[in-house]
Amino acid sequence: MVLASDMDGATTIIKLAYEIYSVIGTGDGEFNDFEVLLCHTSLDSLTDTFDDNYDGNTPTSVISVDPLTVPNAEGVWYELPALSFAYNGTDNLIIETRWSSSNDISFDCYCGHGTGNRNLQAGEIDAVIGMESDHIVRKKLTVE
Repeated sequence: MVLASDMDGATTIIKLAYEIYSVIGTGDGEFNDFEVLLCHTSLDSLTDTFDDNYDGNTPTSVISVDPLTVPNAEGVWYELPALSFAYNGTDNLIIETRWSSSNDISFDCYCGHGTGNRNLQAGEIDAVIGMESDHIVRKKLTVE
């Protein structure tokens, strides 16, 4: 989750990138049925239930690729395909990334710790609940 205080008001998000610091395995990574959903929420901390975190809002699918191929490279920002999402400037923003399966190449992204639960992880694409944590995965949003 990205807090509204970390954003610079209402804007259109056009790119999303993750900073990869290590790769486990050889070859490029492939993520099947890859999708990114964005959703406004008034919650300041995530619960363990995905639907509850949407806070009555409907998530918007902004990227859908099958498969998403990620080059095997460390210490780089990996930019996902272009997107367009109107961020309202007042709510917090959920960035939900999901895929059905992969070729078992693991990409570790830089992360730190924040206040409250800002990360929710589950092992299945159709999971109802997950494990929340205070980890903050380093990501870069490009706006226009």
